[in-house]
Amino acid sequence: MTGPTNRWALTYTPYDNQSGACKSASAVDSDIAELKKAGFSTIRVYAADCDTYGTVAPACEKYGLTMIIGVFIKSGCTIDTPDIKSQVDAISNWGKWGMVKLILMGNESIQNGLCSAQQIAQLITDFKSRCPGYKGAYSTAETLNI
Repeated sequence: MTGPTNRWALTYTPYDNQSGACKSASAVDSDIAELKKAGFSTIRVYAADCDTYGTVAPACEKYGLTMIIGVFIKSGCTIDTPDIKSQVDAISNWGKWGMVKLILMGNESIQNGLCSAQQIAQLITDFKSRCPGYKGAYSTAETLNI
């Protein structure tokens, strides 16, 4: 049975909902296969955690899904903040830009007081210099009141 084909994107994290541990590559592959079957064409990931570019990205590629990728900001707001740098490095090393529909810098980082709008803009500029192969769209994710 083939599912609907009018569903665009769904946010996905590669964590087991019972234990909180990272899912295995085969479990991620199974999840992505089911999402494709359900009619989704794009997967959004918040960050590079749980080896996203070693599990989620290959499964998306295998099943022909595109991605919205994110850099999650936990603290600090510069491209060289260790957590941000590790995510940018993972994305840069993966570098399959043809699969990427959008890059989101931060997720409610302004609302949570971690960054200013100017800092997010600078992060995007700095990201572009570290990942010059990506020529697509950038944004950030904030609530409507921000």
